Amino acid sequence: MSLVSVEDYERLARERLPPEVWDFIAGGAGAEKTLAANLAAFDRVRLRARVMVDVSAIHPATRLFGASLAAPLGVAPTAYHQLVHPDAEVGTAIGAGRAGALYVVSIFASRTVEEIAGAIKGQGPAALGRFADPAALKTAVQDIARMALIVE
Repeated sequence: MSLVSVEDYERLARERLPPEVWDFIAGGAGAEKTLAANLAAFDRVRLRARVMVDVSAIHPATRLFGASLAAPLGVAPTAYHQLVHPDAEVGTAIGAGRAGALYVVSIFASRTVEEIAGAIKGQGPAALGRFADPAALKTAVQDIARMALIVE
C-alpha cells in the first residue's frame, strides 16, 4: 500500500488497530459535532500551486515559545499514545524534536511530563498542553520551568 495522503494512513491504521482503539482515535466527544466541523473546515482549505517562483531562499523556520522550529508546525496534545505504540508520548516527542516541530504534551498522556522531558532534553522543542484545572496548570507550569521543558 502506498502512503500518500492522510486517508491512506487512516485506512492502514484502521486495518491494524483493535476496533476499540481505532474508535477512540478516530472518534470525537458526544455527537461528534466538533469533529464534523473540523473536517468540514479542512475540506474548505485549498493550497494554491505557485509555479515559476524562485524558492531557493525560502526558509520556513520560526520561533515559538522561545523554541526554534524548522517550520511553524507542531504535534497537538493528544491522549494515550501507548494505545498504538509502546514508546508512547516519549517516541512522539522525540520524533517531533528530530523534525524540528513543536510537541505539546497532553494532560492525558500515557507517560508523565518528567518521563517525556527526560527523554527529549536537548533534542528539540516541547511545550505544555492545556489544563482545565487552574491549580493543575500552575503546578505543571512550575514543573516545566523547573525542568526547562522548552528545549532546543
